[in-house]
Amino acid sequence: MSLPDPSRSAAVLIGVHDHADPAIPSYPAVGASAERLAELCRDPRLLGLPAERCTTLTGADATKQAVEEAVEAAAAEAEDVLLVYYGGHGLRIASEQKLLLSTSGSRVAPRQRWLGFSALKEMIDPAATRAKRVVVILDCCYSGQAKTTGLRENTDPVTGDRMSVLWTATGATERGWIEDGGRYTNFAGALIAAVESGIDNGPETLSPASIHERLSTAWTHDRQCPDLLTTGNPTLPLFRNLNGRPSRPRTERPRQLIDEPEPLVGRDSTLQRILDYVEARAAIERVPAVCGLQGTPGMGKSSLARQVAAELTRDFGDSQYLIDLQGWNPKLPPLTESEVIERLVRDMAGHQVYPPDDPGRLSQWRQWMLERSSVLVFDNAADWAVVEHCMPPRGARCVVLVTSRMDLTDAVGAEAAFFVRGLDDAGAAALLAEKSHRELDPGAVAALLERFGRSPQTLATVGSVLRGGMDPERFITALDAGAAAASSHHPEASAKEAFQASVRTFDAEEQKVMWAAGKHPGPNFSPASINSMTGGVTTVSEEVTELVLRRLCAEYFLLEPVGPDRFAFHDRYGEYAAELADSIHPGRGDAMLRRLFRGLLARLRGAKRQFTGMEIEQGAPEATRRTPAVHRFADAAAARAWLDESADELEAAAAAAMRSNWDNAAQLVKYLSWWLLFDSRPNRARLLLDRLAESDRLADQAEAWRGLGLVELQSDDFEAASHRFGDARRDFRDLGDAIGEADALIGVGQALFGRSSTAAAARCFDEAESLHRAQGNRRGQADAWRALARVAWLRDQYDTAADLYREAAAAYGDIHDRLGLTAAQMGLGDVARHRADFATAERHYRGSMQVYEELDDRRGQAQTWQALGDNARLSDDYPGAGRYYAKAEQLNGGLGDRLGQADAWWGLGTVAQMDEDYSRAEHHFRSAQSVYTGLGNLRGRADTSWSLGHVARLRGDLETAEREFTAALEAYQAFENLIGQADSWLGLGDTAQARGDLDAAERRYREAETAHRRMGTPRGWANAWRGLGETARLRGDSDTAERYLGDADRTYADTGNLLGRAECHRARSLIAEAKGERGEALRLLRLAQDFYRQAGAERRAEECGPRLDELEP
Repeated sequence: MSLPDPSRSAAVLIGVHDHADPAIPSYPAVGASAERLAELCRDPRLLGLPAERCTTLTGADATKQAVEEAVEAAAAEAEDVLLVYYGGHGLRIASEQKLLLSTSGSRVAPRQRWLGFSALKEMIDPAATRAKRVVVILDCCYSGQAKTTGLRENTDPVTGDRMSVLWTATGATERGWIEDGGRYTNFAGALIAAVESGIDNGPETLSPASIHERLSTAWTHDRQCPDLLTTGNPTLPLFRNLNGRPSRPRTERPRQLIDEPEPLVGRDSTLQRILDYVEARAAIERVPAVCGLQGTPGMGKSSLARQVAAELTRDFGDSQYLIDLQGWNPKLPPLTESEVIERLVRDMAGHQVYPPDDPGRLSQWRQWMLERSSVLVFDNAADWAVVEHCMPPRGARCVVLVTSRMDLTDAVGAEAAFFVRGLDDAGAAALLAEKSHRELDPGAVAALLERFGRSPQTLATVGSVLRGGMDPERFITALDAGAAAASSHHPEASAKEAFQASVRTFDAEEQKVMWAAGKHPGPNFSPASINSMTGGVTTVSEEVTELVLRRLCAEYFLLEPVGPDRFAFHDRYGEYAAELADSIHPGRGDAMLRRLFRGLLARLRGAKRQFTGMEIEQGAPEATRRTPAVHRFADAAAARAWLDESADELEAAAAAAMRSNWDNAAQLVKYLSWWLLFDSRPNRARLLLDRLAESDRLADQAEAWRGLGLVELQSDDFEAASHRFGDARRDFRDLGDAIGEADALIGVGQALFGRSSTAAAARCFDEAESLHRAQGNRRGQADAWRALARVAWLRDQYDTAADLYREAAAAYGDIHDRLGLTAAQMGLGDVARHRADFATAERHYRGSMQVYEELDDRRGQAQTWQALGDNARLSDDYPGAGRYYAKAEQLNGGLGDRLGQADAWWGLGTVAQMDEDYSRAEHHFRSAQSVYTGLGNLRGRADTSWSLGHVARLRGDLETAEREFTAALEAYQAFENLIGQADSWLGLGDTAQARGDLDAAERRYREAETAHRRMGTPRGWANAWRGLGETARLRGDSDTAERYLGDADRTYADTGNLLGRAECHRARSLIAEAKGERGEALRLLRLAQDFYRQAGAERRAEECGPRLDELEP
């Protein structure tokens, strides 16, 4: 998650401490609060808003007109964060449920020039502002009245980069306070302290959620704690955490520059001038220092940029990025603005989901750059507009180096434009001596310079040719005799001649490697890829290829290393190699590319086998499944290492395969997109699959639609996923590919399941299973059984679910599908958990976690932490549940999995509820509900409605409790979840009991008992019995109460429910006390206190203390 972009954010801070009406008291602390918060917003260490984007209105300046104009202007210009703080007097019109805010001109009688909260809300409505993060802070009396309407929904379930936050200082009927002598209001003082002090060893950033938690923990005033109402994602950063720890390793450098570039010859003066300019620029202000390194081809601009970056590591070492804009690449077109931003964001996001649209990516890029002290190199720029579009924002502490063949003086300014010219005599002589391994006399050096020019690249190649002892003059004479073009002495011709001369010295193996490298689609390659292109099939031949590539780097200066085992051509030499290969061996290039595609596909298939255990897909028509042998990796770690380092090459090769209409291009794209999705990088997969969808072949289109359906599923866009899988199903059916059709049907079902359309989903899964069974496809059957098991589990049909999961596990085991088997084991754990067999559930989960950790499957790990949290919660281990949910939330946040985050927030809400921190619990539940609603997830909405009802009942807000429990009941009924319905009846029974309507409470408890008995869930019917026992006790029917409570207690004992036992013993102690049996009451209450403590409910245990004191003899 990234900090706001100050250049695209705005704040208005209003402190109304002076009023024209003497009847309205004035408090200087109100104005001081607004002023201090404005200082924090402008502080570059925290947020760094420019002064023109941070408006403060205090005292007499805070007129109604000025406030309205300032808020409207800020809302209009804010694209990232819009923050509005209001401090002043609040006036509640209870009959109309209105909140009015005072301005400097407000009057009480007659009521004039007050600003209605509803009017303020309209000014910052999502329809009136482009801001993604809207934060409204109301620091006034009765500010809680604003929560009745709140702010408008502001959420993006896919990217999770939007939020609306309403912070209120008080409840709807409470006054705001300022301590005697206080510098700030109570609320503002706590807010300021939370931001100033930060969180020791906490995350790098502070979000509204973390600030509120800090504020609530430190709240010492004897009044209600401020409240936070949110929609969207309240964990988005708002300020830097001054005492935070880095959340990313400081050595993380996507597109990392070479830390120790080769020593430059003859560039000391230019290097020092660039460093001096950067130092002077950085000392002036916090803006990007932009330098242009310009010159003709072969002058070493890129090498110089790398050297500058290495020299700046100490001062700008958080991250270093290099992106080749491909301005003059003969194989690849120049990158567009959109492609540059996509690649930059892709690399920086790592495994996080990033925005799918261009404006969103650009915003994300700018925000990330604000977090880092960085060096950014735009290499080979041919269009300044592309560079300018992608420039880091004002406020970013970074250096931008742009290399180009064009004149950059107008773009960067004369002082920042550095011409990289040819070497002087001394530098040229030194370079020739270094590369030829001998000192050349001045005459020879002069002749070579006259013939080849002063380009370091060309001279290095010439030096490598002379290494064998050839006389320079004879070398020049031979070239002049054999090349008519030589007389032009044009730098381009000289560079090509030097290249051709060096190639003539190659042995047969070196030439073969050079031709293959020349035909490779780029942007870089490994020895294994070149080996496959040349027809090599053994490990020995691959080792020989690597030695040749290293020789071409170190001895001939034609290639450069771009990683531990990867290489790329220097500048123009790739084009020369391709031209020469085509002239010497016409037609062989296409055959080389086909061998490359087959080799990469074999490695992708081998990598998938390492992760899934599956050998080859079964049952598909041979015409659509022609694939090469499977490469064997040593283990999953080796497969992952190859996939990570080969990502750019794989994508370029897949694009080239599609352009050349290679028969198996769709398979190459399919396997590569599988990896990208497995590695939680759906955006990269989407780009490949979109290209595949443009194919004229129906089979290719079918694979593209299916792949895009998987992308949408991972992005939680279930409606789009349903459409994509539907298209895939149609095309596979037209092709006669029954397995493809069945897989697409499972995808449709998963999309329907995601939107809680369980009946329709089950029909899709049943039909898919029939199709797979007819084809004898065990993998497909297992997938369908596992999907059907999930539906059965959701409907509380645990026996059916367990049988289906076991069938799936057996099938996965037969075909050695590790991931499928692990997922089935997770399902069996879920069944065991809901049967209260917590030990068995944990065993399944721990076994799954071991596999997911071995494969570095972060999504699987997140799901398993969530399941372990649920298991710990249901077994009353609330501290453990909190730890597990926190791990799940952290992983899901990094993956951009909004649904997973919502599940974790819900779990954290239940833990906060057990700690009786109801404000934090409600905050977590509402955050989760916002995501569930945006995703159309009915199950999640039902669970959070139930939880919000429970919190409201515990707070004594019975009207809200009944409304939420009823909403939950209706939602559970909509997708046929009987246990959810039963629990909703329990909640409604508890609410009716608290209201004193004992007849209604008894009816609802009996509804719950009947449903839980029918479903076979002991914990549920025990809860119903406890409710019936409490109802009987309140009626004075102690015998009936004892019977129900005793039965409930025994059931709780059988299922290990400590909290339930505590509640039963507490209620029975009240019955004993009413009977005059004080000794028995004391014994039962002591047991209740002990059970509370064992369950981790310390506050409830402490609440037993006063009664224990009274009962002690």
